[in-house]
Amino acid sequence: MNRKEISSTLKKYSSKYIDEIINYLELTTKSNAITNNIDRKFTHMGYRVITHIFQTNLIRTGDIDKAHYSMQKGYLYYLEYLEQTEIININNDLNNQSAIMFIYDKTIIKYTQDNHEQIQIDPSVLSTIPRIIKLIESIVWLDNSSIEKVSIDFNIVKSICELVNNSNDNLISIFVEFGQKRTMTTAEYNEFLYHTLKIFRDNSRHKMYSESEWKEQMLTKIPYIEDAKNLVISKWCKWLWI
Repeated sequence: MNRKEISSTLKKYSSKYIDEIINYLELTTKSNAITNNIDRKFTHMGYRVITHIFQTNLIRTGDIDKAHYSMQKGYLYYLEYLEQTEIININNDLNNQSAIMFIYDKTIIKYTQDNHEQIQIDPSVLSTIPRIIKLIESIVWLDNSSIEKVSIDFNIVKSICELVNNSNDNLISIFVEFGQKRTMTTAEYNEFLYHTLKIFRDNSRHKMYSESEWKEQMLTKIPYIEDAKNLVISKWCKWLWI
């Protein structure tokens, strides 16, 4: 694959993955088992389960459509299981490991048994997908119950993910996670993501920082972070970057 083909493939893969994450998050808002769970740990657990299904099936088959479909099956099985436990009021005794293994058994494709030919994926694509998935999980910010996950601007998220192919580190993920050190409303968070996209589009052209360089310059700013948290979002992003 040439660079253009790699970028196109990664865009397709990440877009399909994000679309199913959106569908999953929307369904969680209608699940009594999840909305009644105060710390939202079931949302995060399901997120990790379907992500593992996606990655495993993509690696085993090379088929994005099958990996995409298996995610759908995964969260439907998962949510159905939670609803059943909610009905009989045993959420506190949920056997997580048994449920997860059941879901994996139903959704992870065993191509060696099914005698299907595997589609080969370019190694550079395979090595980049985990970084994209890490970035998406960072952006979704699952441990923050104040952010309405279904109201995150996922079009911006998709555009940010396209920039990962232009780097070989996790700088974008680290920048996002550092930016989350301040309190934000959902609207402010979308503004933060918008400015993050602008910053990293510019960095992809001019290569201002590598991951290690950015970390080094941030060490000099840590003593002033509490004051910086009071800045408006655009200036907060600028403070983080320059």
